Amino acid sequence: MQNFMDKDFLLTTETAKKLYHEHAEGKPIIDYHCHLQPKEIYEDKKFRNLAEVWLGAGDRYGDHYKWRALRARGYEEDSISGNVPGKTLEESDYQKYYQFVESMPYFVGNPLYHWSHLEMQRYFDIYDVINTKNAKKIWDAANKKLETLTAREMMYKFNVKVVCTTDDPVDDLHYHKLMKEDKTLKVDVRPAFRPDKAINVELDWFGAWVEQLSKVVGYKLDSVDALTKALAERIEFFHSMGSRLSDHALDVVHYAPATKEEVNAIYLKGLKNEPITAEEEDKYKGLKIGFVSMIPYFVLFAVCLIFAFGANKDMTVSILTLPMFYVFQILRAIIGNVTVLGDLSVWQFLLIFATLFIVPICAEVSYLLGYKDILIFEKLTYKKKK
Repeated sequence: MQNFMDKDFLLTTETAKKLYHEHAEGKPIIDYHCHLQPKEIYEDKKFRNLAEVWLGAGDRYGDHYKWRALRARGYEEDSISGNVPGKTLEESDYQKYYQFVESMPYFVGNPLYHWSHLEMQRYFDIYDVINTKNAKKIWDAANKKLETLTAREMMYKFNVKVVCTTDDPVDDLHYHKLMKEDKTLKVDVRPAFRPDKAINVELDWFGAWVEQLSKVVGYKLDSVDALTKALAERIEFFHSMGSRLSDHALDVVHYAPATKEEVNAIYLKGLKNEPITAEEEDKYKGLKIGFVSMIPYFVLFAVCLIFAFGANKDMTVSILTLPMFYVFQILRAIIGNVTVLGDLSVWQFLLIFATLFIVPICAEVSYLLGYKDILIFEKLTYKKKK
């Protein structure tokens, strides 16, 4: 009988097993996105018990996927992301852990079920099926491992070479600076720029966040231009600290035609915490997101031109087709049988350049036709306006 979630979990063919065990398994991990705290990595944090490392320390910072599942089960918020009132820290931690174990059968069919078991197996060498009957046994065994399994040791255990943390534009990146200077750290920890708060003009904390950013850059952010200037300066600072990535949560790509003056007026309303209409939200976010989202493609196109007419003519044309997946078939038709950049004609480059404007043109036409909430990944499938 096959063991529960053994070393071949999800590897259902011999080819899959060969590819994973003989090739992928031993490769280093380069993690482009995580929610690890830089302070914990720098200090090589030793976790007090399984509840802290698995669910959170009780300071409202932890595994929000597990928290969401526990909320759905109806537990009190303090016993999920905080500390249970009237109990010692140790008692509170065990209650949080136990209610998660108690909920485990309800997670069957959700990746969280497999995820949690893999965490027990890979970190703690615990292969039991998690349930209330063996809850204390798992608790004790995992806590014993945590006596030596610190934050850094966890990363070393899995051959992690690079980690990109999630950082706000207002962050001073103090611990990143310390880690750059720490010769004992075997992982390259870099910041990733997360500017969501600059876009969420409709939320009640927007003005307070802008005030924070204003203090960081040292001047008043009394216009959209000033905000854009401040973000550009913070990008430069992040770059100087090793950042090469930006991480955005764009659930919906908003868009509505707007002048700079209109967007600035909406920005000023957000600073005052005045109500923002749905159309105003589309106008503000459309300006802030629209052009920024196209910049990587224009940069890529420029780089390809340099390669094609410079010293690296033999670079594959895949550099164009892979990131611009939303027009993949169009690009393939333009490129034809050409395999390297140097063999593309001037006319082919001009046609490829024209494809960069497909998304913004579709957005403009769709809005004029009465559509909104444009989801690029659904291409021309839009949600009706009213």
